[in-house]
Amino acid sequence: MRSNTRIRTAYSFARFSRVDICLDSETAHPAVLLLDDRKTMTYRSTKEPVADGDAKGTTPCVLGTEGFTQGRHYWEVKVQTTGGRGWAIGLARESLKGTKEIKIRPQEGIWAVGMVLGEYQACENPLTRLKLDPAPQRIRVYLDYEGQLAFYNAATMCHIFTFLTSFKEKVYPFFLTLDSQTRISL
Repeated sequence: MRSNTRIRTAYSFARFSRVDICLDSETAHPAVLLLDDRKTMTYRSTKEPVADGDAKGTTPCVLGTEGFTQGRHYWEVKVQTTGGRGWAIGLARESLKGTKEIKIRPQEGIWAVGMVLGEYQACENPLTRLKLDPAPQRIRVYLDYEGQLAFYNAATMCHIFTFLTSFKEKVYPFFLTLDSQTRISL
C-alpha cells in the first residue's frame, strides 16, 4: 500500500524495541561479501557463474538472522555509497528463502526502499520516487508486525516512506547491494 508523510507522524516510537541485527551468511548470495562479524556487507564481483541449481539465485542480497512474527521492533542501517548502481533495505517474508528469482516489491513479499542509479525509491509496483534532501546516511527501520513498516532518516528523523500491510508469516530484515561502491552496515 502507498503511504504519505502524514501517516502516523505522531506515532509513539517509544513502544518499539531496538534489535541487534546480524547478517545471515546462510542466505547471502555468492556476490555478497560479509564483513565485521556479519554486521557489514558489500558486493564482490565473482568470475564464477552462479550454478543453475544454486538456491541463492541471481539477486545479490542477504537476510538478517532474526525474524519476526509479532511485536514492534526497530534497527538502524548505515549506507555508504560513492554513487554506485544501487542498494535496497527493508523486509522479506520467510517463504522467499531459497527463491531463485526475487522481485523487490510487496506483492512478491519484499517491502523495501533504496537507491538505483542516483534515484531514491520505494520498491512498489509501480515504483514510487522519493525526494530525499538531505540524502540519508543512516536509516531507521520501524516494524510494527500488526501492519506497518516505516523508514526514517536516523539523523533528522524525517519520514522517508511507510508501507501499510498485513504480514502473514515470519519476516526478516532484507539487504541488497548492486556494486562494490556501496557498503551497508548495521
